[in-house]
Amino acid sequence: MRKHSNKKTTKKAADPQRSVGLDLGDRNSHYAIVDQAGELIQEGECRNTPNRRARRTGLMRAVPKDSFAIAPPKARMSAPRKWLAKVGQARTNAFERHWSLMLANLIDELFDKAPENFDGPDIETFRQFKAALNAGEARAAEPDPSSSLGWKVNAWVKRGILVGFRMGHTVDMAEDGSRLAFFDKSTYPPKTVTLQDSVRIVPGGSSVRDGVYLGKSVTCMPPMYINVGAYVGDGTMVDSHALVGSCAQIGKSCHLSAAAQIGGVLEPVGALPVVIEDDVLVGGNCGVYEGTIVKKRAVLGAGVVLTRSTPVYDLVNGTVLKADGDEPLVIPEGAVVVPGSRPVQKGKGQEWGLSLYAPVIVKYRDDKTDASVQLEEFLR
Repeated sequence: MRKHSNKKTTKKAADPQRSVGLDLGDRNSHYAIVDQAGELIQEGECRNTPNRRARRTGLMRAVPKDSFAIAPPKARMSAPRKWLAKVGQARTNAFERHWSLMLANLIDELFDKAPENFDGPDIETFRQFKAALNAGEARAAEPDPSSSLGWKVNAWVKRGILVGFRMGHTVDMAEDGSRLAFFDKSTYPPKTVTLQDSVRIVPGGSSVRDGVYLGKSVTCMPPMYINVGAYVGDGTMVDSHALVGSCAQIGKSCHLSAAAQIGGVLEPVGALPVVIEDDVLVGGNCGVYEGTIVKKRAVLGAGVVLTRSTPVYDLVNGTVLKADGDEPLVIPEGAVVVPGSRPVQKGKGQEWGLSLYAPVIVKYRDDKTDASVQLEEFLR
């Protein structure tokens, strides 16, 4: 019978980051126990399966009352709750926060690693990262009430996506017997969606890349495309010929109308992606690019184009909205935006009577606006 060693060390970490940024070796044979403040209580190495290890070492019995265990990644993927010292939502949330930091540290290590040096554990780490993208647990940007914008960027997620492109190799992705040829990175095949996911993908040529989160009751009308890193909230409709770019964040109960283009922002990694918050209607042939934020319940009329360099004229409040420095363009909550124009006021443009495109906020959402978009509920 093969003997296994259980070597444990005890130390205290003053920095909460250190308690989750451990050297995990082969990433599947180490564990850590941390308290609620993030202080490291115990770490160790084990070659047994999670359940056998817990029984043999008495790990669960050894976990102090106000602490929890961080399992190896494989154990976490299979049964994370078994590794919690106590069952409870607060403990689960703390566990997920620490797991996210551990994964972020591993992704940062891979980002700095030369592609020719990627090994089996690295591929496993990326697989778990992509699983977190698919589950909506890892997001390129997430709501942050403490931020003036209401959002924060998770640059490590973007780095993880870029790692996938470097790690993969181009393969034939055509279906057996198909006359259509598709060639793409092996790390980003089409997303696997089942009936249990409660997502409608209407037949007709749509494509969703692996590493995309699709919420419950999302509807995909053909043909449309959603790129890696995107997050699409519950009940949203992505209409025909619409594009959701890399890392774009789409809220709940939105409608991206036909031919709407939601731009992708993968690089620079610290840049905010395009954010469309809950209950937003994006009209046909709209384009939202370069990290623009469209706040809740806003309506973009057909043909509106929003970029960092596009000033938006708010006729209601008598102000001009612009991107400022590193801050993105922000469309206020409930704003109704339509395409407009402004005259060129100097030079040949003035002489020739030319005008430039200008998006205009003509009003803020009211009962009449709500009635005009009620049809969306019947389409879902």
